[in-house]
Amino acid sequence: MSLILLNDSLDQTIIDQLNESFDVINHHYDKTALLEKIKSVDVIVIRSKTTIDKDVIDAACETGTLKLIVRAGVGMDNIDCKYAELKGIAVRNTPKASTQVVAELTLSFMLALSRNISYADASMKQMAWEKKTLVGSELNGKTLGIVGFGRIGRKVAGFASIFDMNIIFYDVYPVESDYEQVDLETLFKTSDYITLHAPAQNKPFINKDVLELLKPGVRIINTSRGSAIDEEALMKGIDEKIISGAALDVYQTEPNRNEKLTTYQEIILTPHIGANTIEASKRIGEEVYDTIMKFMERKNMPKRLEVGMPVLMEFKSVEENIKLAQKLKLDFVELNMNFLYCYPSDDLRQRLEKAYQDTGMKFTFHYYDNVDISSPNENYMTYLKADMKLIGEKLQGLIKKIVLHIEPGSFMTIFSEKHYVYKYDENYETRTVANVKALQDILDAYGIMIVLENVPIHPYMEFLYKALQEQGFHFTWDIGHDVIYEHYLFSTFRTKYQLDIRHMHMHNVLDQSDHQRLTLGKLKIKEYINYAMNHQLSVVIEVKDKENLEESVKYMYDYLDAIGDQDVEDKIWTPS
Repeated sequence: MSLILLNDSLDQTIIDQLNESFDVINHHYDKTALLEKIKSVDVIVIRSKTTIDKDVIDAACETGTLKLIVRAGVGMDNIDCKYAELKGIAVRNTPKASTQVVAELTLSFMLALSRNISYADASMKQMAWEKKTLVGSELNGKTLGIVGFGRIGRKVAGFASIFDMNIIFYDVYPVESDYEQVDLETLFKTSDYITLHAPAQNKPFINKDVLELLKPGVRIINTSRGSAIDEEALMKGIDEKIISGAALDVYQTEPNRNEKLTTYQEIILTPHIGANTIEASKRIGEEVYDTIMKFMERKNMPKRLEVGMPVLMEFKSVEENIKLAQKLKLDFVELNMNFLYCYPSDDLRQRLEKAYQDTGMKFTFHYYDNVDISSPNENYMTYLKADMKLIGEKLQGLIKKIVLHIEPGSFMTIFSEKHYVYKYDENYETRTVANVKALQDILDAYGIMIVLENVPIHPYMEFLYKALQEQGFHFTWDIGHDVIYEHYLFSTFRTKYQLDIRHMHMHNVLDQSDHQRLTLGKLKIKEYINYAMNHQLSVVIEVKDKENLEESVKYMYDYLDAIGDQDVEDKIWTPS
């Protein structure tokens, strides 16, 4: 039975439910003890009190038992998510459970600041009666600037609209909304209240450089992450009468170590209680339970394939593709990218990270620039190496596999027109292997594996296949492009040299007319599915449009459901 460690406790009802299906340890281990305990657990659940860093992950990897880290809450800055994913450990959080309660706390801070409630309470307890000096202001008609327009930001906007506030927001992504989306500078200059609802930041939103941009008298609320505000800059803004008040539930160091903050009557301080209500704790527990159950169900599904889709060109955004993949219950999206036209960027990384946090969707990368991997041109290899380095830098931790579309022995024009002039010299085989190894050496630093695609299928390429396999390289099997002759050769190389196939592309395999024309009906798609299951391949369903994708996925999943836990043989047809 799987072992779950609740290093930071949950609602007792949820603990009882987990105990029905798993062995559960409900105990907090400090860092030293956790380094040993983590080696024996399948799942660990934490809140903000526990940090899962590289040391803890490395300790877990000594046994390979840990499969899932669950953050009971929203923020995951106390988990080295990229390193965990790099080591094959899934990371999940509970983004839905805290939305209502954090938004309510935000609104209560706004009301407390507007009416000086915290100071009024303190003065009354000193037997003072300061009615005349405690003059407040209304929320009605004021401008609220929301930084980060995710679930919580949108909920805050809904609450604030009841008070007839003018609502504007900033987000790094374009967001469809009835409210106005603005840039940060506009938000800082025009907002009477600023509330922060963004992930952990390398550079705080509120820092000394932006003080001169803020509207005089602004009030600032932070219920997101402590890194969103430079606390020294906040106090400087209050000293200089730029900021009239602030409310903090999170801090740059937790528990709060900045004693100076406690001396400001203009600042309301609470000890990270954003999600700390009876109702929210129950919802968080329920979401943790659902997350673990769904993960373990999928983990234990017999013969379950990792099935994905490429980015469909009919959709303009990555988000639309991810939304479709999620709807179809796919495991990953393959990012097709030709570097003649576009490159991975910081913006793409942020969007993929957000998609992963919101949906759990995973990604592979398809570099399909028809790479002339056997080229003797050193300049060509220089730019290929630079491309691999860029992919590693921008997508480390998000992808573990890059499908490299190669054409050994071909020479192309700069416009990527296929202009094949095969020039085989005595060094082409060793040069090709050396070039692939040079690219893999670069990607090794980022934990990314090359999977070779479209190694030309010709009889005189047999020894290149042999050499690549002997050097430990992996292959993609393209299904649907190959006619009988090419299928025969690849199957021959596959069996003769025990090619290490890790990935499969199924091209329009359910288009019966196409399939019949290419293979004369000899190749059976179910045999390839069986092969993929038996060899634990990841499979990409490549199709022309959304409708074909939906049909293909349904066919695939119906077949997998019908198989259940049966053992299947893969009798891939080969001409005699």
